[in-house]
Amino acid sequence: MRGAEYSQRARDSLENALMAEFTVAFESDVPEDRMVEWMKERTPAAAENAVSALADSLLEECDVVAAGHMEQLAESVEGIHEFWGHALDMFWLVADQCLELGQWFNEQENCKAEADQDELFLALRNTTTRACRTAMEVHYLLCAGFGDAAQSRARTLYELAVVASVIDSSPDPHCTASRFLEHSDWESQQEYRSWAEVFELSEEEAAAARGIDASVENLLAKYGKAYASPWGWAAHLVTGKPTLRALERLTDLADGRPLYRAICHSVHAGSTGAQRVVEWSPEGYYLAYGPVDRLPIDAAIVAMFALTDVVRHLIRSRRDSRETQEENTWFAAIELLLTRAAEEFASRCDQLDAAIDAAHLKASADG
Repeated sequence: MRGAEYSQRARDSLENALMAEFTVAFESDVPEDRMVEWMKERTPAAAENAVSALADSLLEECDVVAAGHMEQLAESVEGIHEFWGHALDMFWLVADQCLELGQWFNEQENCKAEADQDELFLALRNTTTRACRTAMEVHYLLCAGFGDAAQSRARTLYELAVVASVIDSSPDPHCTASRFLEHSDWESQQEYRSWAEVFELSEEEAAAARGIDASVENLLAKYGKAYASPWGWAAHLVTGKPTLRALERLTDLADGRPLYRAICHSVHAGSTGAQRVVEWSPEGYYLAYGPVDRLPIDAAIVAMFALTDVVRHLIRSRRDSRETQEENTWFAAIELLLTRAAEEFASRCDQLDAAIDAAHLKASADG
């Protein structure tokens, strides 16, 4: 860390700016009895000049500092892969196979589903696409050592799995899928309203907002006032306010709630998440930033299970119009890969815990 160096440079920059103002005063023959008052008047301008000068000097180092960071990141990635590599590779294989299966199924069914106006297929296809992309983000973040960030994306994957399960398992999946797809208009309305609270909308934006308002008014007349909420597309399936927790109870994913709660700390600005990034060392507490070697495997486990669950619902979506035996066999193989990947992560974690315990025992004995 270079905190002491940067602090000194800030101090030097301010002193140089003040000295420049003093030089101007001296060369301008400011009377000695006016010098203190004159310098007080010029101090704000000196401080502004010091800020600009320091920012310029830092900008000159931008490429060097960034190159150093990338070198450090590359070393970290190499170290992480040395220990976690096979587990991470298995995670990637699961995600890649889910993407391949989803893409294959889409190629086989998309045109017919569009012609049939099959909202169930369209909703689950869109959800699967986002789930595959999100799983890859989790993988990349874990490979780079950014476990908290990986947990936050795994949380999104879990929610996508809840969405897919609720849609597919509802009494009328096609109706629920239609409600889900149309809910985008309500979400867009909230975005326009948020912008309008802070900025003046252009004529084009205002016209678009009015069109969205009219569409949402029709949707509320069609589905009821409860539709106007973040999970309102599923309001017809629950008693009371539609929430993620209420939707979760409609699925077979409720057992995942403890893991979901745990990874939420990486998303929200709560006390637990904040305390995780302050760590102790013999020299004292310090801010833990950048890559870390100890990966939170719950991010990988949640991501893999959630992704495969989303894909499972996708390949079920056209069950009334075609046989899916080959896709079912393919999917069963992916599930087996998932089980083996989870076991590999658990094994790696056990080995790391044992190594840490051994290091602590050695430190205690040496101390």
